[in-house]
Amino acid sequence: MSTNLITNLWQDDLALESENYYKLQIGALELYFYHIEYEWLFYHRFLTSDEAKNEKKITLTKVKKIDREKLELKRFVQSNQAELIKVRPKLADRNIVAKPHEPVFLPSKQSIVLYISTPVWLAIFVNYDDKSLLDLSTFQLPDTWFGPKPHVGELCYASRFSGRANLDLLPRRAGRIITPVKITNNGTDNLKLEKLSIPCDYLSIYLTQNDELWTPTLSVSRETDSSKTQVKIEQALHPKLEGAKLLSEPKVSDKNGLLLKTINMLFD
Repeated sequence: MSTNLITNLWQDDLALESENYYKLQIGALELYFYHIEYEWLFYHRFLTSDEAKNEKKITLTKVKKIDREKLELKRFVQSNQAELIKVRPKLADRNIVAKPHEPVFLPSKQSIVLYISTPVWLAIFVNYDDKSLLDLSTFQLPDTWFGPKPHVGELCYASRFSGRANLDLLPRRAGRIITPVKITNNGTDNLKLEKLSIPCDYLSIYLTQNDELWTPTLSVSRETDSSKTQVKIEQALHPKLEGAKLLSEPKVSDKNGLLLKTINMLFD
């Protein structure tokens, strides 16, 4: 069995020997590194289209050869020699619309926290550059439209979630980021939760002491008047983030903590 060359992908710097293939496996992604003087080659493929089958462990191993015909190649050339690789987690480049596997209802005047995990994206840096050379998802999510009308809304990724209210029951899978979503139903009837849009640009990423990736809590308050439904990012971090390390700031700063004044398209 090949030796795993990493202990913590999100904090390790990888010194890879030239003219050798290295295989990184995370989530559904199989990614190969290869470099020679002034050149980096990245080969990849996705092993499954089933989110539930993501691997539980992240591995980096040295391999003798690869099957190039089954892999997609991204080639980079540059003026300086580079042997050091850093792989850091990031959120998707679009919002992710998460839908539960089964219908979920929240009674009137109740509040609950659901835990939703979504695939992590990889930002790959060479040497000590500030800008990533390559960004790549660990799972190939399908496209979906999020909005009340075909001409009102935005293109997003589609994902599925189990809607666990008990964190202990949430499957722990490598290549996923956990987002706590606090939902409050101030309406007069049951709230049918059919989909949630995870606002990736507004969320930071934390690494917990047990090496899990988390974001801050997303808070959704559904009011009697649906036009006053509010979504915000809570300033207080989830208790599981005690002692956690901040790995990345959000792309977009939300100074008021209120993502949208009203998003009545959130619930159908």
